[in-house]
Amino acid sequence: MNLRRLTERPWFYSLILGATILKFSLFFYIMRIIPEAFYDPDSYQYIKDADSILSFLINPAQGLTHSMFALPGYPLFLFFWRHIIGFSVYHVIFIQILFNFITALMVAKIARSINPKWEILSLFIVLFDTPLTIYSQLIMTESIFIFALVYFIYCFHQYITTPGYKLLIGATLALTVCGFIRPVAYFLPLVVAAFVICFRSAGNWKKSLIHAILILLVFYGLGLPWKYRNYKRYGDARLSSIGNVTVKLHSFLIDSKTKKEEVAPTTPNYLYYPYAFSRNILELMTTPGSTKHCQSSVLLGFTKVFGYIFIVFWIPGFVVGLTWGGKDKRYIILIWIFLYFLCATIWATGWTVTSRFRIAMLPSIAIISSAGWLKIRLWWKTVKKTS
Repeated sequence: MNLRRLTERPWFYSLILGATILKFSLFFYIMRIIPEAFYDPDSYQYIKDADSILSFLINPAQGLTHSMFALPGYPLFLFFWRHIIGFSVYHVIFIQILFNFITALMVAKIARSINPKWEILSLFIVLFDTPLTIYSQLIMTESIFIFALVYFIYCFHQYITTPGYKLLIGATLALTVCGFIRPVAYFLPLVVAAFVICFRSAGNWKKSLIHAILILLVFYGLGLPWKYRNYKRYGDARLSSIGNVTVKLHSFLIDSKTKKEEVAPTTPNYLYYPYAFSRNILELMTTPGSTKHCQSSVLLGFTKVFGYIFIVFWIPGFVVGLTWGGKDKRYIILIWIFLYFLCATIWATGWTVTSRFRIAMLPSIAIISSAGWLKIRLWWKTVKKTS
């Protein structure tokens, strides 16, 4: 990535400095005051699975005791830094924060490739997003997943610009990494393959169909060994058992059916379910990140105020950007990716959605919002000229 253009303007340094102060102030506060806040309940499973990889390498005869709950991507990340490099949890969190900055620079690069005027706002939105800032300070998958997702988008944009098998396979491998970090990406290849066919990304429909099939073969083919391993060890051929605590307990239909008795028992289903879906979207898109786990009322208050102000800032641009942004296929795929994660999240988690699940949509949100704000700015200039 060419960083020269990104670093030649004063605002770049201002944004980086501000984000550095914000992120590392939180990091050092947690480290000194409440280090247990680096851990989520799921964190211990990830650490245990990372340790299982080490145990397997020491004694292969016992087999890989990695759980079926966590996919192997993030435990491998922890294994590398903790057992190969010898870093502590503090170091791992520090590295995850650094990944935030790399992710933001990549998003800015993607935005600039479509329209240079979108670069600054895209960088700002990713750097100061509160859920990403907070969850990167936990032993959780978010910072690594969003980095892999942005890298996939970057590679896929390259493929759209210059269609070819090498670029397609590179993008698909990046997408496969996403699928091995978080299961929410499992059906995303279907959306990407459909996009390739619908927009004839390879040049003609026959070649596009072949490319779409190749995406599915590479992604799902590489997942087969892990499925086979799970089947042999646990008798379950799924990539992950996390669906047992999401889809089977809190899917949209399950949660909505339960909630109906509480919020609208007499409302007809054809009115209630659209309301429930809209309510879930509103909850997902407008909830700021929470630092409740840090056990500081001052920090919690600051996070909520800052988070709400930040959301109020990007939402108008995002709404406009969904309806305007040009016909560039690189822009359209961002909308498709956003819609995929929006629907997949609500379908799987129902009324239990939190701001954490919005992180997967952040690259799309940042660039689409930047496009929308540019349109708003042009409208405003037009109004001033005519008034």
